[in-house]
Amino acid sequence: MRTLIFLTCLLMLAGYSEASKCGNCHGTPPTDRSHVVHSGHLSMLPKYGDTSITDDLRTFTEAYAFNCGNCHPSGPEAHRNGNVDIELFNEAASGLKALNDSSAGYDREKRKCNGVYCHSTGERLQYRFVVSPGWNREEKGSFCHECHDSPPAYPGSEKRPNGHFNVERGSGHLLGIHWDSVKGHSEDSFKDGTSSQMGCSTCHYGTVKEDRDTAFVDTVNGLFTCVRCHRLRDGLISNHSLHVNGKVDIEFAPVKFRSRAQMTATPEGWSRKGDKGKKGSYDEAVASLAIINYEPATHTCSNVPCHLEGERVKWSDRVNCGNCHVNYGGKKGR
Repeated sequence: MRTLIFLTCLLMLAGYSEASKCGNCHGTPPTDRSHVVHSGHLSMLPKYGDTSITDDLRTFTEAYAFNCGNCHPSGPEAHRNGNVDIELFNEAASGLKALNDSSAGYDREKRKCNGVYCHSTGERLQYRFVVSPGWNREEKGSFCHECHDSPPAYPGSEKRPNGHFNVERGSGHLLGIHWDSVKGHSEDSFKDGTSSQMGCSTCHYGTVKEDRDTAFVDTVNGLFTCVRCHRLRDGLISNHSLHVNGKVDIEFAPVKFRSRAQMTATPEGWSRKGDKGKKGSYDEAVASLAIINYEPATHTCSNVPCHLEGERVKWSDRVNCGNCHVNYGGKKGR
């Protein structure tokens, strides 16, 4: 019976080269669970050998649109041969497929991919591949830390600096301003709105608008393990066009950051509601984070409301009190 169906499809597709004719034998794309996850955008036009991705189709979408050539052969010789051919590496490939490891492959028994850029930390200079979820197999929710760590905790270097968090010195962009000294990262702070948390959405607002994945585990000294207090929740991508697109997209959240009011004087560039140390009181940056300018070539931010006006801060710089507070102890520097 299968042979008859296959032969019938061969006859029907003889001479067909248009993508619209693919549906004579299979869906365009197929409607199984995993195909829908990878290529669920309704306006995508499937085409054999096409390696286009979601970012090529739309500037904003809530569904991925990875075309056929990202996972299947690029040449027509492997089409209509009675096999489901998976090709995850091709020296002549373009787009994301060109970023896959030369040993990238698909385990047909486990139904899992390995060595593919789509399931990696996503950094162009040196990324780490992870094994994909099982194709058409029920998996747990999709968590940010499965690919990126939460937050990314790779060792920093000159060409690949990391300012997300450094557990060895207890600093970086995680948890919130003065989280460790003014009770800025506590249930009361968040409930009263007196402190702001730093998460993925702070700097990647175009990609994710709600921080949900709290899986970070401090493997050095064990002091900053999020899952001690937080229930693990799925990552929440708001724009799939900017996710898995081969780029690091930076967009700052249009919010004014807050910190509990613990300083004797209101810091420059901040306003105060309430009184120092009182419950419900907080300091709020006068300007929104949306005014920040980021220079990718130098990994440098300027116009950062959380730092002194005019300060240029390089990603991964170690700052001290004088970088945010005028004449704090008579010093200013890193």
